[in-house]
Amino acid sequence: VPKRKKTRAPVTPGHTLEEVTSADEPVPHLVRSCVEVVESRGIYAEMIYRMAGPQAKVEELRSRFFQGRGKPNMASVTDVHVVSACLTLFLRELEDPIFPLEHYPRLMAAADTKDEVARHKVVKEVVGQLPPANFHTLNYLIEHLVR
Repeated sequence: VPKRKKTRAPVTPGHTLEEVTSADEPVPHLVRSCVEVVESRGIYAEMIYRMAGPQAKVEELRSRFFQGRGKPNMASVTDVHVVSACLTLFLRELEDPIFPLEHYPRLMAAADTKDEVARHKVVKEVVGQLPPANFHTLNYLIEHLVR
């Protein structure tokens, strides 16, 4: 009897970045909204992406993004750690991560190489092969983390 592939139940309406983006909005609204709040209210907060807010509040905020009631009022969220945790939860729950699993072996091999030029070449190649939604989201997050 062949083993059945384990699949996880959907957590959000969009399981991939391509399902929650469009040509008009190449970065998911949840990502953009959370980053804007972190940059405006939490850039100096301690351990912004290491400390999570209360789980119930994180779940509530995430559900407001996906209940079809439009874009949630982020001004009502007072704890910036809830916002950062919502962003990381969204990214963690994607069906396919920003770097799709098919690229994982190449990225890990590149990380292990001591040749910096070869490492950069592989990463550049992989980034160039990303689906547009993944590329735009990755670019947006890198710009955010650099600020």
